[in-house]
Amino acid sequence: MQFPYWDAPEEQIDLLSKNVEVCSLCGQKGQCFELEYIYPEHSEKEGKKGCLDCLKTGRFTFSHDTEIGLLNKDGLRKEYKHNLEPAWTKHLPELYLENLRRTPFFISYQQGLWLTHCQDFMIFIGTWGTIDFHLNSENGDGRALFIEMTDPSMQEIWPFMAKESGLPLSKRSIWYHAFKCPHCQRLRGYWDCD
Repeated sequence: MQFPYWDAPEEQIDLLSKNVEVCSLCGQKGQCFELEYIYPEHSEKEGKKGCLDCLKTGRFTFSHDTEIGLLNKDGLRKEYKHNLEPAWTKHLPELYLENLRRTPFFISYQQGLWLTHCQDFMIFIGTWGTIDFHLNSENGDGRALFIEMTDPSMQEIWPFMAKESGLPLSKRSIWYHAFKCPHCQRLRGYWDCD
């Protein structure tokens, strides 16, 4: 399954059915998203499903809270205090906005926040535990990679993540959402908790 800003395991996609369902938009059978929290063309969404082909063709799209604003079908705008407004957002190509709209949500405890770098949206590469930092570090020093990827105000969580390192993702109370820049390959991320 390919999405423009997604390179994480399929099981980390939110609102995607595990079973074959009938798409409410085109009538085809396949894996579908629940449309209740998504923005399809029609207003009646409860109990409706949207398939992967309809997402690819834009019959429904996702809205995302990003570092630079809330992106929905109406565009990108500063909605929350944490939304930055760098000057480059005025020149953000429509293709970037459309590609993110056609990228699904990742599972998170709080509302997911899509990160940016090199004047573009980053690629979601997964919800990581401490082992992922060790495996993705050039020298095996997972803590150092965590410090490098994480805003200084959020770095105090490492010891708590380490305590949960042996638990399956579904049992962890702290999730770290990792992203990669599509241009320079820089890694960034943030954590959220239940």
